[in-house]
Parts: sequence; structure tokens; C-alpha cells
Amino acid sequence: MIDYKLSGKYALVTGGSHGIGLATALALARLGCNVAICSRSVGRLRSAEALIRACGVEVLAVQADALDSSSCDQVMQQIEDLWGGCDLLINNVGGGGRWGGDIVEAADMSVWADVYQKNAGAAILFTMRV
Repeated sequence: MIDYKLSGKYALVTGGSHGIGLATALALARLGCNVAICSRSVGRLRSAEALIRACGVEVLAVQADALDSSSCDQVMQQIEDLWGGCDLLINNVGGGGRWGGDIVEAADMSVWADVYQKNAGAAILFTMRV
């Protein structure tokens, strides 16, 4: 096994309460990395927090909207207060649009703006704060 030297480091995984984000958070925790996750869903956060904590690392689970700059500030402030910052940022928030019955090419610009915000905007907001 490759030693990525993550033991004792601190990571933030945005959208870390389910799916790829949770899988990433768990992989980091199994390598000894302390993990902060954020998500809009409190229920998913609590479940994910328990799974990560079972790996024997420190966990910070914060309810936050990654598309809101003040919410991002709150996440980063909690990480700063608890750990003095983070060593690794995994920008995982993202997703497709709500296309409804439309084909992608016919989607309204507001749908495209939503897709951009989820996939680039959230990453930009957190990257600027790390």
C-alpha cells in the first residue's frame, strides 16, 4: 500500500455526507486523516459523521450551503477554531441541472447558471478561503 502521509493531517470534503464525497471522506479517514465535512442535510451529516468517527479520527460535520459565501466562511472558521486550518481541500459539491423534460440544448440559461454555481462557484468559494 502506498503511504500518502495523510495520518494526522486535516481535510475538508465539501458535500461529504453522501455519495462520492462520503466515499472520499471515509478513504481519507482510513488513512488516518482527520476530516471535516459539510452538507445541507443534517440527517446525512450525522450518519456520515458516525461512519467517519468509527475510523478513529477527529471529525467535524457542519451544516452549510456551499453556494453561500457566509456559509463557507462559517465552515472555515469552525475548522480554524478547531484545528488551526486544513491541509487538504476536496471540492466535491456539484451536480447537473434540473432539466425537467427539456433536452440539454433547450435548457433555460437559469439552469446553466445553477449548474455553473454548483460545479465551479462552490469550488471557487472554498478555494479562496483555504
